[in-house]
Amino acid sequence: MHQSNDTNVLPGVSRTQWEAASDLERTAWADLSWQNMPAERRSSEWERHLMALGLSLASFANENVLDVGCGPTGAVYFVEAGRRVGLDPLADLYEEWNGHWGDRIELITADAESMPLGDDSFETVFCVNCLDHTRDPAAVVNEIARVLKPGGTLVLHVDLDSPLRRLHKRVRPHAGIMHPHSLTRGWLREHLAPAFDVQAEARDPEVFRATRQQMRYEGFWDGLFYRLTKDDTWINHVWLRAERRSAAPR
Repeated sequence: MHQSNDTNVLPGVSRTQWEAASDLERTAWADLSWQNMPAERRSSEWERHLMALGLSLASFANENVLDVGCGPTGAVYFVEAGRRVGLDPLADLYEEWNGHWGDRIELITADAESMPLGDDSFETVFCVNCLDHTRDPAAVVNEIARVLKPGGTLVLHVDLDSPLRRLHKRVRPHAGIMHPHSLTRGWLREHLAPAFDVQAEARDPEVFRATRQQMRYEGFWDGLFYRLTKDDTWINHVWLRAERRSAAPR
């Protein structure tokens, strides 16, 4: 397992970088504009993403569900489940809004690299728009495998670094603070392979809408280059559904 330290040796990032990203995240969520979205619309967005993976919000009824990096808008607030746990280093901030979307959930303030949770504790783990925000993504994948029961489901979304996105980070370093890692689809597959079987993969078609707003972002142009070249290096995000194998590494 990779141990992060204060030198920026990938796949880890320095504590200074991570704390800067956390500060930005805290500031972003403190902007309460996200609360203006009706619960029905937020729920329908989750349904749309899960449907692409052959799932729905009702797929997890009576299961123990963990949302790693849940924020105040994560799937765990909307799923029908037995036990609903959200883990996030900023969960103390989110407690203020716990119950905004309905019933309150269990929030745990902790880093995903070292979860204060028992082995094989959950039937489902969500990790959405989180992995490249952490200090050590490889350690997070290992921890997810540890707390997920054999045969359990991982629902994962992660932003990937296309050549255009890496260029954007070099030209505008501030743009990379919130996404300090340059993760690729190959990296993701390599680090999931020891413990998980990937069962479904999808990308959000909304990212490739030819609107003026979307065309301002590299996501649209990455999508265009991918359609023209079929080169995986232009894939800038991915949704996965994976099953935890019976013999996951410890």
